[in-house]
Amino acid sequence: MIVPMLINAALKSGAIQIEEGSNDVRLVTRKLGATVVLAKLTHEAVYQMSRTPDDPATFAEWKAKARAAGTQSAPPAEPEKVLADAPVPLPVPKRQRPQLQLIQGGVA
Repeated sequence: MIVPMLINAALKSGAIQIEEGSNDVRLVTRKLGATVVLAKLTHEAVYQMSRTPDDPATFAEWKAKARAAGTQSAPPAEPEKVLADAPVPLPVPKRQRPQLQLIQGGVA
């Protein structure tokens, strides 16, 4: 539960840094002019939070599938800030007229 909060904080005010050859992804923010590391996560943890049901179950399976396909790109997690799509309008409940029986205490 704390990890999504840290990711949101990093995306809003900083960056996600992926170091080459490392097993960790650093969530970094630059609030008040200082660089602060919010968390260090493994690639597996980032993959599990960002995968869809159609993706392989583990990061290792995804890597094997990517190697078999001949691509060595990063997992589906995007390091840059992701913007939301167009806003979706909220459903408006249908207004109902009050029932006179309840208000008048009996027969309408």
